Amino acid sequence: MRSSIRSLSRALFLLLLCGCGRSVQFEEADLVIRHINVVDVVTGTVLANHAIVIKEGRFVHVGEDPGTVEVPNGTTVIDGTGRYAIPGLWDMHVHVCWSDTNASLLLPALLAHGITGVRDMGGDLRLLNAFKQRVLADPSAGPDLFGCGPIIDGDPPVFADFTLPVNPATDLTKVLDSLSANGADFIKVYSLLAPEELDRIAAYSKEHDRVFAGHLSEHVEPERAIALGQRSIEHLNRLEEIWMEDPKRLDEIASAMIEHGTWSCPTLITYQRKSHLYDPALRDTAMDALVPGLQAEWEQAVRKRTERYGAPHQRDSLEKRYQQQLGLVEHLKERGVRLLAGSDLAGMAFVYPGSGLLWRNWSCS
Repeated sequence: MRSSIRSLSRALFLLLLCGCGRSVQFEEADLVIRHINVVDVVTGTVLANHAIVIKEGRFVHVGEDPGTVEVPNGTTVIDGTGRYAIPGLWDMHVHVCWSDTNASLLLPALLAHGITGVRDMGGDLRLLNAFKQRVLADPSAGPDLFGCGPIIDGDPPVFADFTLPVNPATDLTKVLDSLSANGADFIKVYSLLAPEELDRIAAYSKEHDRVFAGHLSEHVEPERAIALGQRSIEHLNRLEEIWMEDPKRLDEIASAMIEHGTWSCPTLITYQRKSHLYDPALRDTAMDALVPGLQAEWEQAVRKRTERYGAPHQRDSLEKRYQQQLGLVEHLKERGVRLLAGSDLAGMAFVYPGSGLLWRNWSCS
């Protein structure tokens, strides 16, 4: 059944395109899901009363349910009446490659929420490779992983952990070659990179057919990062300030993002959590399953936030800012900027594995 879930994200689109005109083949099927509503995310429609046929862990047909048809003995049949089938989801901004225990804690929880792939945005390459091998050997162990390993930042960096600080004296080619050789799928850039270092990363990426993505650096204008080929912009850093100060410029940036194929991964849940960290309703029973270190980190974040924003009017200002951030993402969406759904799991307090992605991401990410 686990391989069937994984196949959904890889095969369902093609089946929706080419399978609807064929007769349903129940012969020798291992699993048939009948009368299910299939969500076609390509067209944004729901295909009612469909049948999904699975054989040897692969989808062999998706099409209208034929009604009264005999199903061979030994075939498992699930009545999907009133239920919905969707492609496997991707959480495009997580941090899971920082502890061995996440293999048994976070990865299964992600999969249980229908997340069959994650983009790890900063961590230990050794763990990234180990988790990949674990999932390859046992697909029920967790989602597919696509990760960057340590992030590239200026010197000094924002964070010391899982960061490679670079400066003009750094042999950047050697650093980036090492990341690629050790299994990094892409390069993540961070908030304090100097313009010259981003230029060098962009040149390397172009020469070696690599992708770089990440934060907008405080030292680099967004227009420059986009023109250089930064594939995605994480969070709303820089864009939020520009939107408040110069809406026309933001629209020009949005146009540049569309032109150069730059995506936005706003991680909206992180801003909602920042504005509500003091709310006891955020404490979920899922918190009990988290590693103690992460629990302690979350509690510390709550204490700091509560001390800083203790008065009602201060908390009202946080909610107002969050509503502005929602408006910014909606504006980018209306302008045609493509959005990625990401939760920043383990990067923000009270973002739980799986449910953190599903929260509000259906509407705008």
